[in-house]
Amino acid sequence: MKTLHSKAVYSRAESSQVGGYRLGESGILAKGLNYMKQQLTGKASKDGYVNAIEGIKRKTLVYGNNTLMTEFKLEKGRSLPMHKHPQEQTGYLISGHIILHINEQKFEMFTGDSWCIPGDAEHGADVMEDSIAIEVFCPIRVDYL
Repeated sequence: MKTLHSKAVYSRAESSQVGGYRLGESGILAKGLNYMKQQLTGKASKDGYVNAIEGIKRKTLVYGNNTLMTEFKLEKGRSLPMHKHPQEQTGYLISGHIILHINEQKFEMFTGDSWCIPGDAEHGADVMEDSIAIEVFCPIRVDYL
């Protein structure tokens, strides 16, 4: 066991598979290689945030074999550019107001709203007020570890 971000614990076992996926060049898991890395628990902390882009910070909270949970802090007036990735992305808006763009559709999201973005769907967001979102990715995003 090892300490990560001051109090979060993870274990590593090279002999297990992550849902039959392996680490690929694109930073995602691809079928085949034996690989397992888990962060079994996460403790509340103000540390560990990464600047994803100007005004948008993210922190990986916890992850397992198949899913990864991330917290996003989004500043009012910022935009998350349209992008896509193979992972399905399920989210919950803890606080704030964003406009979510998914495959040319717009969705106004307020505190308590949730969403599910299919893998490979073009998506982005406009931040209407300071917001905090929690999102779960499946399979895990290795680039977020």
